[in-house]
This record gives sequence, structure tokens and C-alpha cells, in this order.
Amino acid sequence: IEGTATDGDEKLSALEAASTAIRNDTIANDGARVIVDVIKIEGASAPVGIPVTSLPASPSVSACTAAFAGVLDGRTVEFSAGNAAISDETMPIAAALGAIALLCDRHGIEIGAHTDARGAESFNQRLSQTRANTIRDYLIDLGVASSSLSAVGYGESQPIDTSQTTAAYARNRRIEFGVGNAEPVP
Repeated sequence: IEGTATDGDEKLSALEAASTAIRNDTIANDGARVIVDVIKIEGASAPVGIPVTSLPASPSVSACTAAFAGVLDGRTVEFSAGNAAISDETMPIAAALGAIALLCDRHGIEIGAHTDARGAESFNQRLSQTRANTIRDYLIDLGVASSSLSAVGYGESQPIDTSQTTAAYARNRRIEFGVGNAEPVP
């Protein structure tokens, strides 16, 4: 769904109206696997779905890797504290990632989930695996081939910031995507 809105409220209303129209239209609903947000807000950063629009019908590994990186640039899929439920606020990010995965699943995709170092290491390992599985299941529900997806929980083993600050903890809690033989993209 693309267009321009003057503010966040107008954008949300437009997304809800367009999504409802698609879901209520039998033909459109049959063809729509995922609805991607490409609505711009005047004067704001690019919408989450812009990297999806740059992908060709049969994207290369590098194009897929760049698209995942573009969606995740400055964004992350958030989960409820201590569990694996994708937060409602980050569902547009998950939808954009799903659209990329639908176009890129012929290459094989690794979903890597990471936690921060707070809590027991064994708990963090299980939590990260559960979160990776949640993303994998979400993508499969969208129609991504399950055989092309792997879900790996890294727990707290690969921090990108070893500081013990709230900001560092937030950076370390992340989902990454690796395409083909490429390294995962945070």
C-alpha cells in the first residue's frame, strides 16, 4: 500500500482502510499474502516497505540481502518482554520482511535471533530459538517455503555491543537474516 500522508494518524487510517478493503474483496484477498507499508509521511524517514519495492521478480542473493538490511536499518522486530510474541507495533516490519522472504526463498534464508546478556544463559538460548521459530512460522504462514527457512537461536553468544547499558541491551536483542551463503544481516 503506497501513498503520502500528512502525519502518523492519517497514515494509520489509510493503512487500516486499504487493508480492510483488500481483505473484504474476494479476488484481492485471494492474491494478497502480505500487505506492505509504503506510505510516506511528509518530512519523515522512508517507510519500512521501500526496500521491498526495489526487488525484481527473481532477485539475486545480494539484492535479497540488501533488501533485508534496508528494512532492518534502524529497526528491529520487537517481542513482548521475555516471550516470543511479535509486538503489534512492529508487525509492519515483519510484513516487509515477509514480502522479501516470499521473493527470496529460492536462495535459502537463515533467521537468526539474539538476546541480550541479562538473565540465565540457558534461558536466553531457549528464548532466542523460540523467537527465531516464531519468525519462521510467521513467514511460513505467509507462504514462504518452509524448506528454504532455517531458524537459529544464538542467545547472548554474539553481542554487537558489550556495554551494560539499556541501549546496548536493545541493540543486542535482534533478528538477523542471512540469504544463501551470505552472512546474516542485522
